[in-house]
Amino acid sequence: MLSIILWSAKSVFDTTFNKIVAVVTGGPYCHAECVFTFTKQEWKDNLLSFDKSYGTISTRAKNIWARIDSYSTDIDDHAFISLCFYTIWGSQLSVRMLTSHDDYVFNRLPNPEYTTSTTLNFDDQELRHCLAFSIQELEKAYDSYKAFTYFLPEVFINRPIQPALPSKYFCSEFICYMLKNVGYAKDIIPEKITPNHLKPILDQIDMKLTNKRG
Repeated sequence: MLSIILWSAKSVFDTTFNKIVAVVTGGPYCHAECVFTFTKQEWKDNLLSFDKSYGTISTRAKNIWARIDSYSTDIDDHAFISLCFYTIWGSQLSVRMLTSHDDYVFNRLPNPEYTTSTTLNFDDQELRHCLAFSIQELEKAYDSYKAFTYFLPEVFINRPIQPALPSKYFCSEFICYMLKNVGYAKDIIPEKITPNHLKPILDQIDMKLTNKRG
């Protein structure tokens, strides 16, 4: 399962800066991230299925599984585990485990008091592509310049020539590139999409998936 999480300027994001970001970009949200949820056994199967032909993805996937395995020795193979891929100001694209009981709200499962979640019912192959893309893009730096200049006309935006990918991302830009990687949101310009622009895009994809499943 893949969910896109939109954070309001509350809780860990309750700062003047994030409140200004939310207002300026036209809504309540200041941050976006994606959460993959599988059983422990499914995580093992998925992560270890990326063989050497996947290069860096394979190495990173094995490292992620090693971390999950070490953190979950008392967790049943059929229990669900959620990993969140995210990038925040001054950092780089990273992954963290979410639980229901962590002392720090940022590491807890999404709380509707602070967040809005949209689950995208991709098929197994699409989920695999999204996961592989997210692992591949880990460690890329946060792009504060593009985050500040999202409103510029397209001609002034520095976009990579396809099929190249950006060397840096801001949060919602990364999610848009992930969605485009599996054939959705083809017509959008990720560099112009803030967290507040994401919700209608996600709703359209959700509707398309619902119609596709019949």
